[in-house]
Amino acid sequence: MIVSKLATVHQECEAGKFGQRCDTVCHCAEGSSCHFYTGKCEGNCEPGWTGDYCENYVGLEALENCNTSVGELSVQSQTINSLTIHWQPTINACTDLTYNVKAYMASLDQCDSESVEFITPQQSNTTSTTMTVSNLKPYSTYVIYVKGVAADEKVGQEQFILAKTNQQEPNGTPTDVKVKSVNSDSITFDWDQPSCGQRHGEIISYTYTLTDSSNQVLQTGSTEDDAITFTGLESSAQYSFMVAADTSVGTGPYSELLQQDTQACIDGRYGKYCNGTCHCALGDSMCDPETGVCVTGGCDVQWYGEACQEPGTVSNAISTIDSTDSNTIEISWDPIADYPCPGLNYMVEYELISKDQCQLEADLARIRLADDINQSSARLTDLEFYSTYLVYIRAVHPTGNGQSAKIFVQTGESVPTLPPTHVAIDYDTTDSVRFLWDMPSCGDRNGDVSSYAYRLVNPDGNTTEDSIQDNMIIFSDLQVNSVYRFSTAAVTSVGRGPFSAPIEHHTPQIECPVGRFGPLCDNTCHCDLGDSVCDPMTGMCTEGGCDLHWNGDTCQEPDEISSVTATIDSTDSNTIEINWDPIADYPCPGLNYMVEYELINKDQCKLENDQSRIRLADDINQSSARLTGLEFYSTYLVYIRAIHSAGNGQPLLSVAQTGETAPTSSPTNVNIYDETNSSVTFTWNAPACGDRGGEILSYLYHLISLNGTKGGSTQDNIVTFKDLPPTSYSFFVAASTSSGRGPFSQAVMYTSYLDNEEEKMQNKLEEIQCTGGNDIPSDVTATSITTQSIEFTWNPPPCLLEYQAKPINYTYKLTSLVANVNVSSGETEDTKVTFHHLEPSTTFMFLVASTSPSEEGLKFAEPLMANTLANEPETPSNSHVAMKNQESLFVTWDSNADSHSKYMINYAILDMPYNLNFSSDSMSDMIRSRRQTSSIDSIEGTGYLLTDLLPSTKYEIQVSSTNQDGQSSMPDVFTAYTEPADHTYMLVPDPPIVVGGMDSNDTSVDIILPEVQSRFHTGYQLAVHRCDTSLPPGRLEFDSYYESPTAYVTAEFSKAAQNLPHIFTIGDDQTYSGFYNAPLQPGFMYFIYFGLVSQLNDTEAGYSWSPAAKVKILETVQDDKTLVTPLNLTDCQGLISILPANSSFLNGLMSNQVADSRLWFIITLCVACVLFLILIFILAVWLIKYSARKSDEGYATELLPPTERRGTIGRRSGEYTVTLPRPVPHLGSESIRQAWQ
Repeated sequence: MIVSKLATVHQECEAGKFGQRCDTVCHCAEGSSCHFYTGKCEGNCEPGWTGDYCENYVGLEALENCNTSVGELSVQSQTINSLTIHWQPTINACTDLTYNVKAYMASLDQCDSESVEFITPQQSNTTSTTMTVSNLKPYSTYVIYVKGVAADEKVGQEQFILAKTNQQEPNGTPTDVKVKSVNSDSITFDWDQPSCGQRHGEIISYTYTLTDSSNQVLQTGSTEDDAITFTGLESSAQYSFMVAADTSVGTGPYSELLQQDTQACIDGRYGKYCNGTCHCALGDSMCDPETGVCVTGGCDVQWYGEACQEPGTVSNAISTIDSTDSNTIEISWDPIADYPCPGLNYMVEYELISKDQCQLEADLARIRLADDINQSSARLTDLEFYSTYLVYIRAVHPTGNGQSAKIFVQTGESVPTLPPTHVAIDYDTTDSVRFLWDMPSCGDRNGDVSSYAYRLVNPDGNTTEDSIQDNMIIFSDLQVNSVYRFSTAAVTSVGRGPFSAPIEHHTPQIECPVGRFGPLCDNTCHCDLGDSVCDPMTGMCTEGGCDLHWNGDTCQEPDEISSVTATIDSTDSNTIEINWDPIADYPCPGLNYMVEYELINKDQCKLENDQSRIRLADDINQSSARLTGLEFYSTYLVYIRAIHSAGNGQPLLSVAQTGETAPTSSPTNVNIYDETNSSVTFTWNAPACGDRGGEILSYLYHLISLNGTKGGSTQDNIVTFKDLPPTSYSFFVAASTSSGRGPFSQAVMYTSYLDNEEEKMQNKLEEIQCTGGNDIPSDVTATSITTQSIEFTWNPPPCLLEYQAKPINYTYKLTSLVANVNVSSGETEDTKVTFHHLEPSTTFMFLVASTSPSEEGLKFAEPLMANTLANEPETPSNSHVAMKNQESLFVTWDSNADSHSKYMINYAILDMPYNLNFSSDSMSDMIRSRRQTSSIDSIEGTGYLLTDLLPSTKYEIQVSSTNQDGQSSMPDVFTAYTEPADHTYMLVPDPPIVVGGMDSNDTSVDIILPEVQSRFHTGYQLAVHRCDTSLPPGRLEFDSYYESPTAYVTAEFSKAAQNLPHIFTIGDDQTYSGFYNAPLQPGFMYFIYFGLVSQLNDTEAGYSWSPAAKVKILETVQDDKTLVTPLNLTDCQGLISILPANSSFLNGLMSNQVADSRLWFIITLCVACVLFLILIFILAVWLIKYSARKSDEGYATELLPPTERRGTIGRRSGEYTVTLPRPVPHLGSESIRQAWQ
């Protein structure tokens, strides 16, 4: 069932009625109408009625008891100029109650409580419980009053509340801004708060600004104080200041600018800020207040500079290269003493001047060490190697800095970082090539490039490595149709840098003529059917076989040698003499023999598994050889073959055995095999293999006691001794070969006793409470040993010392183990004994025994071995060189040493005048430079021949003696030069080339000097010989022009000065190194020589002269050019006497100097005569030496071993006879060849 309620449309009621049916009566005052629906009156209620709708009737009596009081007040909100107040509504309020609001200002700006101001709100009466009071002052306190008023003018009790408006930024400036204080570098300003009423809040801080005379802001900020001090100001300067007050809301306006000048500096201070201290000698009043310059009197002590503010300049600055890092420099200087102020430091700066000593730096960037230092030294690290720096050192102080002290320093060397540059082939021929290169780039050298290492890889893969001082090298005798690879590296004093990239050189292919074969066509065919059947590449005979005396696939091998014999040397049994039959009728010269050997059985008891073959150092051209320094009593396999530049023959094998020597060690495993109370059996084994020295034929033995010595020899390794008296024994045994006895073994101890001895000894020991070992002397010691005496001491047996009241008797014995004799024996009650007059450096055995209480025998201590000292070696005297040549020095000396002494010679190179890179400092210390020092010891006699030396070289020689213990005396030191080098050691230079008439007059001529590739020269000379005069026969000798105006030295140049010109003018009327270059005389023929000089001192020099260049000065001059004409022998005298007898000299004559047939005939005749004279001279020398040797009965053995037979020394009638080795050309000696390379 659906119920619906329809809304009724309400119609307005008649006056005084309201409600849905208009049946409710209104209760409005004075008959006013009410709302037709709610009944709410438009005005007040009718008296006696209350409520919103006047629906409650209270009666008329209630009106008299209504309430007009106001409830509790509160501040609802506030702003800078308004306050909103709220109060609680009145309970039981009277009809038509209204509220009256009033306001009074209690405190202006929280600072003025006397200026009371009445504030009338815009609406002072209201029925609302909230009212806003406007037009108030910021940050001020107000009193708000509220009271209720009824319609019948009934007034309630008045309520009030205190309220404060919000803060605002000040609208006034701080007051009384003024300068509180001022001096030369500071000003203090102070001020008061803004006036009351302009603060508008709590002043929490002040914002300020300071400007200078140019209105530039110097400082701005804020402070909570009412004053501020500015410091660090300039003296006598104007400043402006303004300040503003701050509240929590913002900043107010600034005060007006206040200007103030700072004061001038007081006496003793100067500068813009008066922070400089005056240092005038006459007092502070003499100091300019602005500059600090002392007007008169100058600076005070320890002060320098214009304003007397600088410390002194440091002095004695030195630099050293760090010992571990050559690019680190240690700088030190003398500190400034007695400086009057603390805080003095030093500033170090440096700049690179010359990098790698080859690049001057344009941009000199000065580098300063990170921190100033307070000491007098500094380290400059990570510098460029081999570079020059300029270092500045100055004292620094807060008052000023001193002047810089300057010092140039150079870093040390290192290895180059990059290889040489521009490596290239200069020229080449069929079998030679010349490589050229430049130094590494500047900055990559890291030192003085003193030489270059080079590496040449041959076609067979083998590498040739060496070094050279020049930046070029020539390789000759190369294989044709082959590839060679060359690279080079720069070398400094520290080491070698990297090698350059290899550069390849391809030699050409050549066609060999008939009868020759090989890559260089340097091999000769040896086919029995003729050369036409010889393969041009391999040399193999395509038909037939090899010719007579030739063997092998290519017919290049000599015949095999035959009939080899090996004999032991009569004086050295470990030296083998090998002899064989030479190959007869060999068709080619230059046949030599190669000897090799290997050890196959050492000491005839040890087969060698690792058979390393040893080759004699030099191949020989005779049919015998000596194998020295071999193992004794050992078997060797010897290989001998013929060798030739064309090929080597097959080796012939021979077995050789060395002779015997005495054993070098004693028998092994010496022990007691069996023993009883009176007998003992000893056994042993042979010495160790390698120490026997030969076949062991017998053994020598000794059994030693205080009663005597039993000894003998046996071929067995066992021996028995019987019926031995009761005592202690020491057993020794040594092995013997056919050459002698070896050393004795260590002692083996044995003690014999009677049958019942053991029981008696045990009873006696129990009686005297002795234990084993306490009844013999103990701690036997050699307490003092000299060259001829030994003192032995010992301690008494403890048990015998306790048992016996009387002194203990000791029996002793001293035996020489070298002579195997009893030296001394005896008895003593003391616990020491001294033996005198003994042999120096000798081994002795000492035995000591004590007598037991029951006299049951001697109690022996262990034997003690002791050696007397050797005599002190004496220093030789008067050491000097008696004879010398270019490669040898015969050294002699005087000595008072005994016959056992031997001598030792140390010698080292001290100076090489010809080597510009030689440093004597690095060679003078012979002890530290063992690499440069040679040593020869065990020399007998007082003379020795030093060989294989370098010519023109200064040596330091030390001669010392050694005793048997190997102790050396102080050396006798002296120096000596070898003979200066001559043309056999210095390459003969090419002759100078005459330039016909170029830049010359009629008395002078220009010559082109040749390049020099020699080594041992120290300088160069040019000599002139007028050919109408003669020189000494067979040699060239020249004086100065003033001593010999027809044959003289015209100029000299030093190798060290490197001033040799490429073109030189002969006869320019100048002086060169003291030699006058005189003008040439017209109408004469001249020889011009270019010479190498090896100068040692004012009196010793060697020369190597070039062949002569010839020039003829004409009587007349044509076209202002000197005519050069060929030399004719009829024009000159003495030409033959000055031409060297050497075909290479003749070949060196210039092409423009043509000799006629008479020249060649005379030269050939002269060469033949010279050769004949040389042959006669050699024969005469041989006959003299042969007759002298036959008559010399006291001739001494050669001092040098056979492998070093470079010269001989003999001794006759107390004097030495010396045959110096004949000097060989520079390519004939290994040491000279190495020096040349």
